[in-house]
Amino acid sequence: MFRSPEGGAEYHAAYAATLAAWPVPYRSLIVPTRAGRTHVIACGPEDAPPLVLLPMTFISATMWMYNVADLGRRHRVYALDTVGDLGKSLPESPLAGRAGIAGWLSDAFDGLGIRDAFVAGASYGGCMAMGFALDAPDRVRKLALLGPAATFEPLHFQFYLRGASIVMLPRRRVLLSFLRWCSTRGDLEDDPIVRQMHAGVRNYRFQPQNGLFPPVYTDDELRNVKTPVLLLVGDNERVLDPARALERARRLVPGIEAEVVPGAGHALPIDRPAIVNERLQKFFKS
Repeated sequence: MFRSPEGGAEYHAAYAATLAAWPVPYRSLIVPTRAGRTHVIACGPEDAPPLVLLPMTFISATMWMYNVADLGRRHRVYALDTVGDLGKSLPESPLAGRAGIAGWLSDAFDGLGIRDAFVAGASYGGCMAMGFALDAPDRVRKLALLGPAATFEPLHFQFYLRGASIVMLPRRRVLLSFLRWCSTRGDLEDDPIVRQMHAGVRNYRFQPQNGLFPPVYTDDELRNVKTPVLLLVGDNERVLDPARALERARRLVPGIEAEVVPGAGHALPIDRPAIVNERLQKFFKS
């Protein structure tokens, strides 16, 4: 996964440092799946309704550190590291399209002993979650999409240019420039997640994967969503056109709750955690 053993050690040390700031007690789990060994951060009451969290690409499950204290009060939270992306999951085969992602998540659910769960996904995690809800609707109680990549609206070409620059020039200033473009959080330089991301992009051996080109779902697919859906989009969203995404979602997805989060960019759970946490809890409880 990494360019050198030293690079892998640097990344895992940065990951551990982020987990050291995890605000509640947790367990670190490894779940075997058809795509590889999946790392899961589990917290919250073990007998509470399960909530599965899927992260943005280039980060990891640790991105949810600002959300789990609130979400874990009423849920058993399982934050997954996506196989084939930065994190502690160990890939054995690529996530081949939507069917591959659905199979991976089904295996993860089985390994965690989950029959069905609430699911929330940010950015590419949201796009994956939508596909899973379409392919396995009996396993998703409710679906929360937080600034989902593509899904309703194509990503701006500038996102691909800026994302490619991080991989080709994995310098701290390049990463910070990208994050300041898509996030409204003001204290990025001292954030442990940013230090972890920098260690990742410097050392990870990136492979082409579906996460780089998330799909826009067709009208028919969106009309056939059976799961209750909440869509949150930041009013400073730059990765895609937020107005067009909201319009298409409201027009096509039956019964969707679609809202704008003030003061948020693309990284909603990190940009405005208090607002996002409150809205997720209200949605899952209703």
